[in-house]
Amino acid sequence: MKKYLILLFIFIPFIVFAQPENSPAIVWQKCKNLYEAGKLDSTIVNISVSTSPSHPIDTIKQFYTYLDTFLFPDGYYAIGQLIIDPHMEFNLVQTGEWIYYYPSGKIYAKGNFSVGAYPECNAGGPVTMGYSFKTGDWIYWFENSSIMAQGNYESFKNNTKNNCGTVSVYVSTVTADKWRFFTSGGADNIEQKDIITNINNRH
Repeated sequence: MKKYLILLFIFIPFIVFAQPENSPAIVWQKCKNLYEAGKLDSTIVNISVSTSPSHPIDTIKQFYTYLDTFLFPDGYYAIGQLIIDPHMEFNLVQTGEWIYYYPSGKIYAKGNFSVGAYPECNAGGPVTMGYSFKTGDWIYWFENSSIMAQGNYESFKNNTKNNCGTVSVYVSTVTADKWRFFTSGGADNIEQKDIITNINNRH
């Protein structure tokens, strides 16, 4: 019994002080490491918010950002700026211009992300949840480098319910009326449905 008590006292500090991988302390340390490596940037971001009388959210914030790469399970990858937020409200949210690539390394898409936020309620009260959505001009390419689709993402509010009640989040999709579509040979493509589905359901 005494042996088990000794083991318990050895392991309790590790259990109590173990930090989850994305805890504020770990994110602060990552900020420090990026700063020391000269890779930490900052930017001022306009935030599209879901208004809540009980939890107002700033519409302009300054964030630390850094250049990073997303690798997707299907081999596609993307490079752009991620927000690093030790307050954990906007951590790892995409912002600014991003470029997406085929597994072969050819460019798949290029465009910008805007940042949104909405309140989420928990036992400690409302907290801010940040997210990103595509906005503005985007271009998508076939793997042979000819343009597949080109257009402007016009975001719209989508109401959804969470434990704070009804909140609005901004979403954006490719639509036939706002975009031009092409064949892999460069001609206008009137068979747009498959391309729209692929873009909206991919990355």
